[in-house]
Amino acid sequence: MPITDLSVYRDDRYPSCWIDDKSGYPDRIASFLKSKGLRVLNADQLRDFMINGINDGKAYDKLVVFSQDIVPVTVTEDYLANTTFREYLDAGGSVFWIGDIPLFYIGKQDKVIDHAWQRGSTLFMLGIVPVFADSPEKTVIITREGKKLGLNHRWSGRRPILNDSGVKVLAESEGLICYSYVEVPKPRQPSLTERITSALKRVKAEVAVPYIKGSFELEFHPPPEKPPEGKTARIVSPRAPAFHERNINAWMKNYSEAHPDSGFFRIWDYDPRHLTDAMLKELYDIVKRISEK
Repeated sequence: MPITDLSVYRDDRYPSCWIDDKSGYPDRIASFLKSKGLRVLNADQLRDFMINGINDGKAYDKLVVFSQDIVPVTVTEDYLANTTFREYLDAGGSVFWIGDIPLFYIGKQDKVIDHAWQRGSTLFMLGIVPVFADSPEKTVIITREGKKLGLNHRWSGRRPILNDSGVKVLAESEGLICYSYVEVPKPRQPSLTERITSALKRVKAEVAVPYIKGSFELEFHPPPEKPPEGKTARIVSPRAPAFHERNINAWMKNYSEAHPDSGFFRIWDYDPRHLTDAMLKELYDIVKRISEK
């Protein structure tokens, strides 16, 4: 089903990162897309845009392009999945993203930046693990899916994600050294005695959920409402530096089974020094192709 409600987020009261105000790129992106018929939304209007889609059951008919690569606090009330931003994606809404790691920061008025990554925001809100890979061997390789979407511009990616079967790969590259990712602090795992005691106290026959090990020995425990008190995420090496490791630079992730063509679309994982007219046209063409699916 085609997407008819296309918008672009731009609010100069709130910060951006790699697509920064000094370059003038956020205004340039927003102005170009406005000339193509997209509405420009500030941070408060973005919240209304997402909430209206959730409430009227028509989030699937909405797509917003972020001309700034920091999401405002108006739609990210928490660091976990319990946010308007994620609920909008779960309801079938779509987001188009360029620049720095999605949800790495949360933006507040007067250009205040909340280092949300220290609370695991990217992992918890989007379910992806970003990698710091500043030594790409070559420019990205655009996949068949990426070409079908209209991705042509090739770049040297810097912030890919770990290989993940849950995403559709649009472009990938091999890094000389992929050296770190964001580690989220885990709550203390109860001892066996504590788990047995806790289980015996329950009326129902329920047992504690054991931890689950994911890729690269990442461990996920039944999460607390908040990360451990006084602890924050940190950027660490998951293992000895991996040489010539291939990671995902551009991707799409769906959050709604009812609307499989909707979701989070991410391209251009670098800080462009030159935003050309051809890139702006490509950006719009990709958005149009997404909307026509």
